[in-house]
Amino acid sequence: MRDPHQHAARRRLFARAFSNNSLLTHWEPEIRQKTQLAVAKIKNDAQNGSADILKWWTLMATDVIAHLSFGESFRMLELGKQTPYIDAIQAALLCGVARNELSWIFPILRHLPFKGIRDIVNADNVVFEHGAKAVQNMSSASDGLSTANLFSQMLAQAQGQEKTEIKDSTVRTEAGNLIVAGSDTTAITLTYLAWAVLSQPRLQAALELEVCGLSPSLTFDELKSAPLLNSVIEETLRLYGAAPGALPRVVPGKGLSVRGYFIPPGTVVSTQAYTLHRDSTVFPDAHRYDGLPSSYVVIPDM
Repeated sequence: MRDPHQHAARRRLFARAFSNNSLLTHWEPEIRQKTQLAVAKIKNDAQNGSADILKWWTLMATDVIAHLSFGESFRMLELGKQTPYIDAIQAALLCGVARNELSWIFPILRHLPFKGIRDIVNADNVVFEHGAKAVQNMSSASDGLSTANLFSQMLAQAQGQEKTEIKDSTVRTEAGNLIVAGSDTTAITLTYLAWAVLSQPRLQAALELEVCGLSPSLTFDELKSAPLLNSVIEETLRLYGAAPGALPRVVPGKGLSVRGYFIPPGTVVSTQAYTLHRDSTVFPDAHRYDGLPSSYVVIPDM
């Protein structure tokens, strides 16, 4: 989507459904249930020798975002394995990387006679076709406010705005986008977070101490106010973000001037997080995971 007016209208529709208040009201119980199940599965595996946390985080994240997007879980946590649809999602991620980082060669890939490459190139089609389920469940919410899926709320808001319409094709595409954006990315980040914390015993002890001081219910207000927990999350996203590659955008309107350089309209520009997040002028020790700020006081064991 390149039209800024269309983009602004789409953002407005998403804003209500993705607000903290809406997510907590409609979806917190589902997310808690799936999180608790994932932790139980990891504990069970660990007690039997070892646990593949990337596997369980992937199943958890995909079940959560599927429930929000499609109105029903894939139940992969219960099954303990991913479905062929998730194979397509993971292939779609590779497809996105190839399209963004190797845009000059991507069109050629479509014509190569190799099944593995074709599966990757065509993965987007599989993901978006599955989005028809989101349309079906959205339409089943007769009052427009039920929690059939996130798009039910968007539909209600669109119907209350003049000249605003959500087409079925839009819902299919956006549901597919949400699945791709909210599954492997979340799982990869959580896995790196666990690895980074476990690699630093002092940080692990401090984080455990902070979390143990919170209430058993672990409310959202508590979690967002926990300084070390949030520091660890942000440092993980900085150093091990799951989408470190280029994010291309098109220069709109009359062009853009940046520090004396004029960029003509229609030019494709991009930045990528990997380099920016390792800029030593911003982060003095940029390649070191610094989840425990020097200002944070750790109380020693008595």
